[in-house]
Amino acid sequence: MSTFLNLLLGLFIIIQVIFILYLVSPLMLLVFSTIIGKKDLNKYLRSRKVYDRDFDFAAIITVHQDTRFIAPFIDSFLKQTYKKFKVYIIADDCDISGIKISDDRIKLISPTTPLNSKVKSIQYAVDCFDKQHDVMVIFDSDSLVHPNYFEKLNAYFQSGYAAVQCITISKSLNTSMAKVETLGWVFTTFIERASRMMLGLSSTVSGNGIAIKIALYKDINYVDSLGGFDKRLQTFLMMKLDEIAFAKDAVVFEEKTNDSKSFETQRTRWIYSYFKYFNDNLLIFKEGLRKTNFNKLFFGFSAMRPPLFLTVGIGFLCMLINLFIDPFISLVWFLTLAVFVFTFVGISTTKGYQRGLSNAIFLLPKIVFLQFKALFQMGKASKSFMKTAHDEVCYIDQINYNDFNIN
Repeated sequence: MSTFLNLLLGLFIIIQVIFILYLVSPLMLLVFSTIIGKKDLNKYLRSRKVYDRDFDFAAIITVHQDTRFIAPFIDSFLKQTYKKFKVYIIADDCDISGIKISDDRIKLISPTTPLNSKVKSIQYAVDCFDKQHDVMVIFDSDSLVHPNYFEKLNAYFQSGYAAVQCITISKSLNTSMAKVETLGWVFTTFIERASRMMLGLSSTVSGNGIAIKIALYKDINYVDSLGGFDKRLQTFLMMKLDEIAFAKDAVVFEEKTNDSKSFETQRTRWIYSYFKYFNDNLLIFKEGLRKTNFNKLFFGFSAMRPPLFLTVGIGFLCMLINLFIDPFISLVWFLTLAVFVFTFVGISTTKGYQRGLSNAIFLLPKIVFLQFKALFQMGKASKSFMKTAHDEVCYIDQINYNDFNIN
């Protein structure tokens, strides 16, 4: 066999090992978090408490060309049990003349020139702070917060964390698309956030419900103002901090996609962000190697994993190729894929926070198809933000907490 073919075979083996690790790591996280993970979160937070004071929070909501969700958002904040906060609403390219606000804790701002960018809207809010806050929290426009949201979040900052990703739960499961997206969200939330928090590892960052000490945020430098700001923020935080916490009890309610078109648009943006920020994740991995820091090493390695539908697809392709090279390795791939499928189903149907998700398993093939369609439309995301449409105007009092398994 020629040297070139040997090199190709060696590269193929390395790729297979990496993707096998990606596919079995969810099971490893499930097993280790169950056996050695922290079980009593409140007790753990009390044990590492370093501050007795209550933190002052600045909540930032970025609204673009749609004011329908402002009133429900404000209403959920006015029902907070915690009082040390102020809300800054950036109504970009919006007519706010008909919106009346009487509470000093709510500040509604409409930039004179359209910003057309979430990054710019966030910075605009920071520049408009009218007092010295300790922590800022970034929200999507369709968000609602649980009445004890800030009370729960405060405990994490009292425990010394500088960045906390809060849990985001679907407001409702009114459509089959919302159910199947939530099913995937349950799996992702567990392997990328909940299990890691139990093991003392860093949570990934979402663009909704991420809380950061303001002094830390002011040091970030975004590459551009298009989509994926949360990926750049995630890299910045991982390079700066020992750990990003996950608050499973600080609940943000959000709207999931309700139709195929919205889902496809959302996934196009997410897939583009993965490729755009791949080098950032590689940078975290290298930092973990340089510092022999397992948290950063594992975080960077995991973040470099392609979207799940591509990871499983590549695994299936490797299984087929090995039928002609080494049938035994093909069998190993079959078993690996089977382990992943059973782990996915097990986590998605038992680790969720809402009922009625099990039947959504049968819709997964449709979701895979839509993501492959999104893959071939990434060029659109490089030219515009591709905002996800939201339709469900809902107030916090309309949410039935009996439908949720939250503490």
